[in-house]
This record gives sequence, structure tokens and C-alpha cells, in this order.
Amino acid sequence: MARQKHPEKILAAGEISAIPFHEEFDCIFCFHVIMHQDKEETKAFLNECHQKLGKNGILVFDYPVKTRKKSVSPQENWHAGNSFSPSDILHLSKDSWKMKNTTGILLFPIHRLPKAVRRFFLPLDIILCRTFLKNWASYHITVLEKL
Repeated sequence: MARQKHPEKILAAGEISAIPFHEEFDCIFCFHVIMHQDKEETKAFLNECHQKLGKNGILVFDYPVKTRKKSVSPQENWHAGNSFSPSDILHLSKDSWKMKNTTGILLFPIHRLPKAVRRFFLPLDIILCRTFLKNWASYHITVLEKL
């Protein structure tokens, strides 16, 4: 379907721990994937991104926040299969990255509210997730810079 909609784009299937390109990238984005991986797969992902990024390359990704997600899904390798803190991410990356920024998202379960009222909560959620309350958001979006 993607190839039909965007025939001019380069599309490739791969694993997050085996990115199917040989070129170096300036930036890699990865959203709503890490939650489905275990810690070893997440570590392999961080290592693979480090290899695929050029000097001072940027990695932007999200993950479930440990302080918010105390429970773990009974389904293996599924939503909430793991959760992290920013220090956990740095520990997994073995001093290969500099954490440039971490922002919280979804302090409120906005996606569970009726669409008609979501727009009233979203601006408040964005503001609160930029404060110390980001530690209790559902997810963190983290920006790492390759060292």
C-alpha cells in the first residue's frame, strides 16, 4: 500500500536491530516500537542506530515511562512489555549518547476521551508534560545525540 501511494519513496522492511541500509543518516525517528521490545532488543536498537548515524547524528524515539507504567502486560513483547526512565536509557546506551532532551506526552489519557473534548485537554497536557510532571506522563520522547 505504501509503495502504491508513494512510488517515489525508498521503502525497505527490516528489524530495528538490523536497519536495512548501508548509508549513514543524520537523524533516525522511531515511534511506538520500543514498547513492544524487551530490554535486550532495545539495547540492540540503540547500538544499531549508533552504527547507522553519522557524526553527531540524532536519534528521536519514544518509550513508556517507568514511573507511570508500574504494571507490565501479561502478553510477552506487547504494549507495556517494558518501560524505562531516562537513566535506564543512558545505562543501556553505555556512554555512546548524549541526552539532548526528554519530553513527556500523554499525562492525561486523551486518546480515551471523546474526540469532541480532546482539543480542550491537549494544550493543558502539553504544558504539564514540559514540567516536572513529565516523569508521570505515559511516554517520553527522547532526543539522543551520538557521541
